Amino acid sequence: MLDSTVALVEPEGARIYCSGTWVSDSEILTASHCVAHDDHEESAVGDDVYYSVDDDQKTPRLATVTKFYHPFDLALLQAKFPPSHPVAHLARFAPDIGDQVESAGHPAGMGWTYLVGRVAAVRVQEGSFEGTSYKVLQIDASFWKGDSGSAAFNADGDIVGVVQYLERAPNSVFACHLEHLREFLP
Repeated sequence: MLDSTVALVEPEGARIYCSGTWVSDSEILTASHCVAHDDHEESAVGDDVYYSVDDDQKTPRLATVTKFYHPFDLALLQAKFPPSHPVAHLARFAPDIGDQVESAGHPAGMGWTYLVGRVAAVRVQEGSFEGTSYKVLQIDASFWKGDSGSAAFNADGDIVGVVQYLERAPNSVFACHLEHLREFLP
């Protein structure tokens, strides 16, 4: 799980601002708000994004946004000259309430941090476009800014969600549901 997680970084590698997960040999799944410039759905496609796989973030690598879907807060990046790495796969089944989930992210811009929580609820969230809605997992774990875009994994190490946002309530983070990840990924 940790080896399939990347840090999204500023071009000079000085600051981590989001997370992502390898879903193929060259593709990184993340949250669209991590790469978006504004609310226009196509605004980020073709943009360059820098990521790091090193603990010290001193060697930022280049990727390009190839797919962007604002209503589910998902984006797909194509890495240029990716390093060798493990790939995470989508789970066969969505988690149930009470199931344990794990994640590796970059809270508050820190390096790789391992988090464990449980699915507290499955909710329907209003989408960012009028008349749209989608499912989210409410996870009870101490995520923070910088964890956005990281995958939520089940006990088998398969992806069940992608972290999107947190609420002011203690230990309440929301992740895009597996159902929508299946719609989004090729």
